[in-house]
Amino acid sequence: MEFYLNILKQNGYKLTGKRKLVLEAMLKNRRPLTLSDVQKLCVNIDFATIYRIVNLFNELDIVHEVKLFDKQQYYEIMKDDHHHHVVCQSCGKIDRVDLCITQKVSKLTSYTITNHIMEFKGICPACK
Repeated sequence: MEFYLNILKQNGYKLTGKRKLVLEAMLKNRRPLTLSDVQKLCVNIDFATIYRIVNLFNELDIVHEVKLFDKQQYYEIMKDDHHHHVVCQSCGKIDRVDLCITQKVSKLTSYTITNHIMEFKGICPACK
C-alpha cells in the first residue's frame, strides 16, 4: 500500500482518509471492480467522490481500466504481474488468468507487440 500512497505524494496529492479507504478496498480484491462495487465496499463515501478518486488513480497509473465482455468499466490495481480475465457468461463471476501469449504471437508473426487485449468467456465450475 505504501508504494501507491507514495505515488500520490510524489504527484502532489494529499493522502486523505477517503483515498486510503478506496485504495484499501481495491487492494483487497483480486478482481476488477466497477465504481458501484467500490462504493459498496466504501459505504461512507458518496458515488461522485468514488468516481473522482478512481479517475485520479487511473491518471496516476495506480489503477487501470479493464474492458470485459459486458462493456462496463472495471478498474483494477496496477501490479507488476501481467494477467487477463475469464468471465462466466452465466453468473458474471470474474477470475484472473495468469497467462499471456504475446511473446508467442510476436515470435510467430515477427511483430513487435505494443499493446493487446485478451478476454475469455465461459461457464464457471459453479454454474456447470
